[in-house]
Amino acid sequence: MVFDRSLRYVISLLLFIAAFPPLSANAQSVELLQAYQRMRHASATGDTASATIWAKQALELGTNDLGPRSADTAELSLNLAELLFEQQDLGEAARLYGIALAIYEEVVGPEHPDLVPILQRLAEIATRRSDFDAAEQYLLRALTIDQTVYGDNHPNVVHLLEQLAAVYRAAQRELEADVLDAQARELRSRPPVVETLQQLGAARGVSDAAPNRYRVGDGQGEFAVVRVFYGTDRARTGSTTVSEFYGSERGNLEYGYLDVSIPATHEYGELESPSQWYLLVGYEANPEKHIVVLAINPVADGQAFLTTLRSHIGAAPSNEVFVFIHGYNVSFDKAARRTAQLAYDLEFDGTPILYSWPSQDQVAGYFADEASVGVSARKLRVFLEDLVEKSGASRIHLIAHSMGNRALVEALEQLVLRRGAAQPSAVFDQVILAAPDIDIDLFKEISPEIQKAARRVTLYASSNDQALEYSATVHGGIPRAGSIVGEGKEVVVLSGLDTIDMSAIDTSILGHSYYGDDAAAMTDMVLLMWRSATPPKRCGMYARPKDDLRYWKFEPEECRDKALLKAAVLAKRYGKRAREIVEQRLRALSGSQREADKGTWSRILQKIDELTSQ
Repeated sequence: MVFDRSLRYVISLLLFIAAFPPLSANAQSVELLQAYQRMRHASATGDTASATIWAKQALELGTNDLGPRSADTAELSLNLAELLFEQQDLGEAARLYGIALAIYEEVVGPEHPDLVPILQRLAEIATRRSDFDAAEQYLLRALTIDQTVYGDNHPNVVHLLEQLAAVYRAAQRELEADVLDAQARELRSRPPVVETLQQLGAARGVSDAAPNRYRVGDGQGEFAVVRVFYGTDRARTGSTTVSEFYGSERGNLEYGYLDVSIPATHEYGELESPSQWYLLVGYEANPEKHIVVLAINPVADGQAFLTTLRSHIGAAPSNEVFVFIHGYNVSFDKAARRTAQLAYDLEFDGTPILYSWPSQDQVAGYFADEASVGVSARKLRVFLEDLVEKSGASRIHLIAHSMGNRALVEALEQLVLRRGAAQPSAVFDQVILAAPDIDIDLFKEISPEIQKAARRVTLYASSNDQALEYSATVHGGIPRAGSIVGEGKEVVVLSGLDTIDMSAIDTSILGHSYYGDDAAAMTDMVLLMWRSATPPKRCGMYARPKDDLRYWKFEPEECRDKALLKAAVLAKRYGKRAREIVEQRLRALSGSQREADKGTWSRILQKIDELTSQ
């Protein structure tokens, strides 16, 4: 699947008010960072007037601190411009968009696709002010950029043609509008162009940069390919076999990226693999049927890795990333496949990243894994600090499973302590602790510190997790943080922490991998990473009291409808245009053989209305 970058202004501009991206590491002024954080807080609580005041102060401080022509100054100008646009102060908004455009022209060049959303917004303002000639020039320039980058038969180009036609119609240039509308309809009727990661990267003039995935083949034999970046402190085995490239021994921190296939027949939550028997007799995994690591590309050093990662993040539809840290008894190959599956099922339009520590990948390796995961925490902290300071990502989400939570929690504690009081510690957006295999008392003690590192911390726990019951047994009966014992008598409930009882989901023999095996659980993660929704505003959450606080009981049957997951993904990606996109899809469906599809998309439309009305 190739994502539609023509809707970037919906994501990168319209949603600025909901989630302003953090400033880069260059912005060191305490006053600037405080003003910026206050702006974000005010906007998140709907206080647009206060957000505008703080945005003006942040821009003034940023201009003095960073210089009038820095990329961060452009970002601050866009933040204020969007707030003013929402308040109908079109003249001042246009001036600030113009400033940001001029800076970006210097930073990325006059023909870079990142200029397009700003040009589109300037065209919208010009149209509202009946300056149709200016609107036409902005859109013609945007159209030239996207035609050069993507070609004529791309959804970005189609959308710009439709936007330009609307300008012509507003200017009473009906004949020209009709011609463009006909051209757009003809382009929409064509089959999609298959583009590879390499082709898209070359089109942008950036090595190894592209959206997350592309599709190979057609019909029942097709499969998608998801690119995953990684950091690992596993040692190489010396094998050239992709699935055996990294082993279970400890090594130095290494970096790279890999490509993973997702078959067309893939089911939500499944990690399709050939049976162990087939592997023993020499049967190879088939990307048309299985999730397979197709290629692995180590990168020589951290700086080269970050350069490649920044390029990829800049080319993806969203500059968000998530980092997945796997648990005990997991190979590098399986961890990579799980990361790609999560990205695909979540329809994550940012960049997925794996951190893999040297698990033994065998049941008997539990105590060896315990020793290794502690050593890996410091290297994970270094990896995360580099992502925060040098990746260019606007939002970084962290997802850890089982024993991997030990490395993450310790890394976050170290990171908070190293940053100190002078720097805001909440550098991550969502931190999701899935089934953490951590001593419950240690977790309670350390939790207040790790909460400082994130906008929201969510703990997924279960009373059916047999793997954590085993862990408690070998640790002298001390419960784990991811366990719920005795109908909620023993459950982690702390101020500032969202504890979710996931006991109603049991998708495996051990009930331990529910976070990635169930559509309802993934819907919850989409809502978290979309708008940091509190539990009462998410699906299937019921409050349970505990020690003057509360945790949340999750009822998955209310949320397992895949239409809800699809609606959440579309609303997150396209904002206000999500409804229009689904309506267009419904209009395109005709004939009795499409009735089932109509029903599905009608439910998706209903769910979009429900989500966007909250």
